[in-house]
Amino acid sequence: MNALRISNLSHLWDDVCNLIIRPQRCVYEPSVALGPRLFTLGNKIFERKDFDISNKRGLKLQCSHYQPIETQRAAEKLPCVIYCHGNCGSRCDALDAVQVLLPYNITVLAFDFSGSGMSEGDYVSLGFFEQQDVHAVVEYLWASKRVSRVGLWGRSMGAATSIMYSSMDTSIAGIVVDSPFVSLEELIQELVLSNQAWVPRKLIKVGVGVMKRSIQSRAGFNIRENCPIEKASKCFVPCLFAHAEGDDFIRIHHSEKLYEAYSGDKNLIRFEGDHNSERPDFFYDSVCIFFYNTLISNDPNLDNVQSQPKGSVAHTMGVGVETAKGKAMAEEDSSSGVSEPEGEELVIDPTTSKGRKQRELLGVGVDESIGTLPQSPHSEQMHIPSHNSLVDHHDPEEQKLEEEYLMRALIESVKDEMKVCKEDESEVLRNRLQELKQQALSQGIILQDEKDGIYPHF
Repeated sequence: MNALRISNLSHLWDDVCNLIIRPQRCVYEPSVALGPRLFTLGNKIFERKDFDISNKRGLKLQCSHYQPIETQRAAEKLPCVIYCHGNCGSRCDALDAVQVLLPYNITVLAFDFSGSGMSEGDYVSLGFFEQQDVHAVVEYLWASKRVSRVGLWGRSMGAATSIMYSSMDTSIAGIVVDSPFVSLEELIQELVLSNQAWVPRKLIKVGVGVMKRSIQSRAGFNIRENCPIEKASKCFVPCLFAHAEGDDFIRIHHSEKLYEAYSGDKNLIRFEGDHNSERPDFFYDSVCIFFYNTLISNDPNLDNVQSQPKGSVAHTMGVGVETAKGKAMAEEDSSSGVSEPEGEELVIDPTTSKGRKQRELLGVGVDESIGTLPQSPHSEQMHIPSHNSLVDHHDPEEQKLEEEYLMRALIESVKDEMKVCKEDESEVLRNRLQELKQQALSQGIILQDEKDGIYPHF
C-alpha cells in the first residue's frame, strides 16, 4: 500500500506541475467565439480588429481590439482596458468586459497570453512570463497614439499578472483584479492540502522543492519569483480587488492579504459564488464606476454627465480615485445599478435607401454585416485535476507505516531532485540521500536495490 502511495505522490506532483504550466488549453473558432467584426451596442456601431504582436521572447500573441467604428469615435484618443484572462482561458473571456465598457467610450483589448488560446508558446507561468505579454500589448497601444489612458482587468492568473506588472509601469491608470493569489508557492501548498489531505505537511514542502526544479527545467521560470504580495507594497496604481466568498481554489484570504499590503488607492468587494462562477451585476457596476473614475474623469473630451455611471467620482490628482468616497457612493447606488448611456437602439435596414445612406454615413461597407456579440463562454479560470486514486487511504492504526512511508517518500523526492539539479548541487544532494538511507536503516526500514526503486520488502 505504501508503494502505491509513493506512486500516487509522484502523479500528484506531476498533476500540480501541469496545472501550473500546462493546464487545459482553450480551443475556439475566432469567427464564432469572438463575435462579428461589426456589431451594435445601444445606438452605436463597434468593430473588432484582430492582429498579432510579438512578446520579448519572440512569441506571437493573438489580439482583438474592440472599439467604435471610425466615424463614431468620441475623440481621437480613447481610454483602453486590457483584459487579462485566467490560466485556462482566452481572449473570448473578455466579452463581458466589452459589453459593459464600450458604452462608456472605453475600448477593450483582449488577447491570448503566450501558451494560451491561439497564441504561440507551450507553457503558461501564472504571471511570470505573462508580464512580458502585457508589456508588449501596452507598448502597442501607446505606439498607436490612439489611446488616452490604459487600465488592466485581470482574473485569476490575469489578476496576479496585473498586480506584478503595474508595480513596474506607472503609465497604468487603474487595475481590476478578480481572484488574485498572494504567491504561487503558497497557492500550490494550499491546493495540495485542500484536495489531497492524505499528503503529510512535511512532505508538501519537499514536493514544492521538487516541482520548483521541474518547472524551472521545463518552462524556464522560478515559482518563488511569482509573488504578487511582494509587488503589492510597491504598487501605487488605483486598484479594485474582487473575490467570490465561496472560492475554494484561490481562497478569499489571498485578496484580503493583498489588499492590506497594497500601497495605492484600493477597494475590496466580495460576492457570492466560486472561482469560476459568473459574476453578479453589482460587480460589473463597480468595475464601470472604477474605470470611469480612473480612465475618463478629468478628460475634457470624454467626461460628460450623460455617459457617467452612477456613483462615479472625479480624480483629484489626474490619476487616482477617492476610494472611501467612491465606495460610499457605489454602495448607495448599487441597488439601482449603473446608468446606461441614453439613446434608442440602432436599427439599420440595408434593404432600404435610408438604411444604405445610414451605412454610408457611418463608414460601414455595403457588404459588411452588423451583428451582436455572443455571450461570454466563462472559461474555467483554474482547473484542478482529480484522481480517485488519490483519496485518503490513511488508517489511524498505521502510525508506524506512516512514518516509514514519509521516510521513503523523502528519499524518493531527493532522488527526483537530483535528476534536475545543477552540477554544483549534486554532491550536497548525494550526501543528503546517504544520510536518509542510513536513517531509514536505523529505524528498521529495509530498502530494495537502487535499480528497483526505494521500496520496502513485504
